[in-house]
Amino acid sequence: MNIDLVLQNSLFFGSLLSLALSLLILASLYLNAEMWLGDYPPDIQEKYGDMGEKAKSQRIVVGILFFVVAIGIIILSTARLLEALGGEAQFLELFLNTFIMLLFFNLVDLIILDWLIFVTIQPSFIVLPGTEGMAGYKDYRFHFIAFLKGLLLIIVVSLTTAGITLLVQSL
Repeated sequence: MNIDLVLQNSLFFGSLLSLALSLLILASLYLNAEMWLGDYPPDIQEKYGDMGEKAKSQRIVVGILFFVVAIGIIILSTARLLEALGGEAQFLELFLNTFIMLLFFNLVDLIILDWLIFVTIQPSFIVLPGTEGMAGYKDYRFHFIAFLKGLLLIIVVSLTTAGITLLVQSL
């Protein structure tokens, strides 16, 4: 196993993924934070009420864009790793490549987007109307639990990516 190559590749693409998705998240929050209502702490969701139709439509568009960017970068990363390894990779190399890349984004999301920007800096465009000053805006624990849930998704996606890549590689 070539751990140095896997680390180099996954950290490069993890940085690219983090930059792209962070910009998408921040831009969409600035456009209309309501489309992220489902990701806000429960007290804020309850106080704010239901998401409007406009925000629901915008959330679908942003969700598709988020998915396309994430899958595209995962595919690019996997293709680049395979190329660097001479066209063949072991399951663990493929798993770790995706796992480290997604873990990097999950950490950026937790530390920079959630804890630093959402909880600490808290720009006005993040605060939903009528929810100013609520406890949820200072809830570090809520975001840490979301990070832990993200770890489970990362494991599933990494196992799936490695498995699909090995299947395609064997054809």
